[in-house]
Amino acid sequence: ALLRRGVDAAHRSGSPYAIGAVTMAQGRALGRTGHTDEAVAAFDEAIRRFTELGDTRFALAGRSDLAHALRRGGRLDEAMAMYRETIGGWIHLGQKGAIANQLENIAYVEVERGSSDRATCLLGAAAEIREASGSHMAYDEEPELAGYLERLRAAMTPVAFDAAWSAGRALPQADAVALALAEEA
Repeated sequence: ALLRRGVDAAHRSGSPYAIGAVTMAQGRALGRTGHTDEAVAAFDEAIRRFTELGDTRFALAGRSDLAHALRRGGRLDEAMAMYRETIGGWIHLGQKGAIANQLENIAYVEVERGSSDRATCLLGAAAEIREASGSHMAYDEEPELAGYLERLRAAMTPVAFDAAWSAGRALPQADAVALALAEEA
């Protein structure tokens, strides 16, 4: 209800930035609560507004968040297509934390597809990028990562998990991105 009031107020203001910011927040909330179609509509508006403003970073953030909503809604192929698009933008902008985030979310898709080794490797690579760059995960992202790590540890032997994690941590960023974007491991 508060987000709806915020969206209404932003539209009354006529400010493209306010509309973009509030509809992005709305999309995040909808995506996290399983309202995927509504989240897509909110993100579409946010992306459109930020694109009109020429704000590449926020338009890219909207597309990344849209991919997360699609992934959480079980629309894995659509999410992967969006991640394939957005990771290059984050590389171009040099945003190490966002690159790590994209690798993490691609790994989550791989978990859902049953590719435990590949997912663990990607999560190890993301952890290395975060550590090397000092880019910490947002507090609200930590429980999701913990849940996926728990699933991976349950699906793999400790030796296999440790080997895949270590292999990921040893990957240069370009190789980790190539692994993430490869059609098959």
